[in-house]
Amino acid sequence: MLTNRRVVLRSRPHGLPDPANFAIESVTLAEPQAGQVLIEVGFISVDAFIRTTLDGDGIHGTVGLGSPVTALGVGRVLASGA
Repeated sequence: MLTNRRVVLRSRPHGLPDPANFAIESVTLAEPQAGQVLIEVGFISVDAFIRTTLDGDGIHGTVGLGSPVTALGVGRVLASGA
C-alpha cells in the first residue's frame, strides 16, 4: 500500500497564517482506477497563490476546511488506471 502525506486546512488564518491553521495527515492510496493517475511530486511551488486560496472568498478558489491545501507543482506519473 502507498501512503501520501498532505497538508490540510484546519482553520482560516486571520492575519498571518500560523502552523495551528494546518495539519499534516497521512492517507493510504488505492491503486489508480480508470481515468486516474498516481503522481509522485518532485517540485512544489509555495507562493502567494496558496495564500489567496485560504480565505473564505479567495480569488483563485477556496480551500475547504479539512481539505488539502492546493499548490502547483511538477511530478512524475508512477501508475495509470486503464
